[in-house]
Amino acid sequence: MPKKVCLIILDGWGMIPRTDGNAVYLAKTPTFNSILLSSPNVLLHASGESVGLPDGEMGNSEVGHLSIGSGRVVTQDYTQINESIQSREFFKKKEFLSVCDHVQKNNSVLHLVGILTDSGVHGSIKHLEALIELANLKQVSKIMLHLFTDGRDSPSRSASELLKKIEPSLKNARLATLVGRFYAMDRDKNWERIEIAYRLLTELKGTKYQNYSDALTVNYRNKKNDENLDPCVFEGALPLSNNDGMILFNFRADRATQIAEAILLTDFTEFNRTKLINIKPVIFTNYNNDLIADVAFSVFDLHNQNTNSLSNPLAKILSSNNLTQLHSAESEKFAHITYFFNSSETNPFVGEERIIVPSPKLENFADKPEMSAIELTQKFLKKIDEKKFDFSVLNFANADMLGHTGNLPATIAGIEIVDDCLKEIIKELHKNYQIFITADHGNGEEMLTIENKVDKEHSVNPVPFIRVENFNFSPNISAEIKIQKASEEPIGILADIAPTILNVYGLKPPTEITGEIVI
Repeated sequence: MPKKVCLIILDGWGMIPRTDGNAVYLAKTPTFNSILLSSPNVLLHASGESVGLPDGEMGNSEVGHLSIGSGRVVTQDYTQINESIQSREFFKKKEFLSVCDHVQKNNSVLHLVGILTDSGVHGSIKHLEALIELANLKQVSKIMLHLFTDGRDSPSRSASELLKKIEPSLKNARLATLVGRFYAMDRDKNWERIEIAYRLLTELKGTKYQNYSDALTVNYRNKKNDENLDPCVFEGALPLSNNDGMILFNFRADRATQIAEAILLTDFTEFNRTKLINIKPVIFTNYNNDLIADVAFSVFDLHNQNTNSLSNPLAKILSSNNLTQLHSAESEKFAHITYFFNSSETNPFVGEERIIVPSPKLENFADKPEMSAIELTQKFLKKIDEKKFDFSVLNFANADMLGHTGNLPATIAGIEIVDDCLKEIIKELHKNYQIFITADHGNGEEMLTIENKVDKEHSVNPVPFIRVENFNFSPNISAEIKIQKASEEPIGILADIAPTILNVYGLKPPTEITGEIVI
């Protein structure tokens, strides 16, 4: 019988030699320090071309888990959409042309709905500009922009700069509404937030302003940032109404699904709404198979073995070899440890079970830095004790979710809680499990810019990959071990994790898995 394996993913836990603003370094992490000293470990690239993104682009949780679970570099939606704009294929897409034809035929409005950002994590201002150009080429006369301000994957008050960038486009398109992504892009079933964004989009329910400059000034004065910007409505705005067309241009599914469901699901019951008649919706990628909408970019056809670049991920290989598995996370990261880790497969594989622990219902996780890590650890260990799974994968969200708050003391506190949880898990499992520890991307290790400004974004830093051996806990190991290890050159990529795990089981990776054994 092969040895059992446990993979622990420390979300947002990157490595960098700099100490200022480095919550990973500043946190007291005796468990992490102990395994760095005693166990084989390397650094892995987790951003840019190493995970299928453009060169220099920061990694993210979706891409990171996809790379880890698939064992290959997958050209991401963001990259493929950018390439389609450069090649002009974007402007020939039948889905976009069809929605333009619909609004012209009905003398109605085209609504462009999505995130205002240049980060490339959930969307891109380049894609918005391309859509406006396309609509102008098609001579669409009424174009409304409904934008979700970012402030999480981009600087906290950068909306004005981005809006100035698209101002030339606004001669032929009107900025209708603004609202923070906190409301419009919830992914944790906080439907009261989604309802605020929905009513803004369909009823123009928000504070009215003459222009975006006034709206941002008032919100910032009220200690709001882009992420939690209150609903704003601008002069001349038109709501999404019967016979209209809509393009929802977020390409990442996890934070676009709920707002899309509120607009498009026929049997939606989370809050009361008036059903829209004869609207023509287009979504950039397939958020949810239940949505009745044209999908502009079907990057992966999961049901066609010949065109599925994600076939045979790690979880499927384990299942095919009759190995049981447990996937566990708190709700903020549950989609990543299941859907994305399993290469966009929604349903569990045979022999796969899942644990989801609700994340705290808070506007700011800095108010509870431990989040649900302790409860998650307890439930995970209880389940492992009951069923002795052959493979388990567990995500701790703290370093990433707290890193996004920009609150350094809270992020340090959250990382220290995770380190305590690591100690408990390793103590319980290390005799019967080969434990691996890694991260999907960086964040908490770089919370100040070079100019000492708060940095709430992901990073391009490498992440650790540790094979826990000869665990010997020592509370007195200097934190400098983290700086020493962070100074080393990365020798692999996230795609190398899957074949390394398969090697423990004595399983040969299929040809689809292109990563290499690194540790």
